[in-house]
Amino acid sequence: MPMIDLTYVRGSVERPALERVADELVTALLRAERAPDTPFLRDNTLVYLHELDGFAVRLPDETPLGLVSSVYELPSGLMIEVQGPKREFLLPYKKEFVREVDRAGRRLVVRLPEGLVE
Repeated sequence: MPMIDLTYVRGSVERPALERVADELVTALLRAERAPDTPFLRDNTLVYLHELDGFAVRLPDETPLGLVSSVYELPSGLMIEVQGPKREFLLPYKKEFVREVDRAGRRLVVRLPEGLVE
């Protein structure tokens, strides 16, 4: 699913207006991807960056990699810092790598670039 970065100055947009814009963006993304408009997809299509702190990071086979400890907004895009049991690493927050976002379960399912974690 494509990612849209929506940035606004705190207090410049009232919460109901922001929620309407977010809802419209989610609807547009689901339509663009021809994905079913289910409550699960709707709830997990939108994530606020500040919510990612502390999310569990796992591989598709459920192997735990660590917890999100920081989010960086870099010129090349968003990067999440993952604090693992042996080391920390940065992972691009892109759809090729972040395969699933479970907001209710506070977890990310990721596919790592080859050679990132050994």
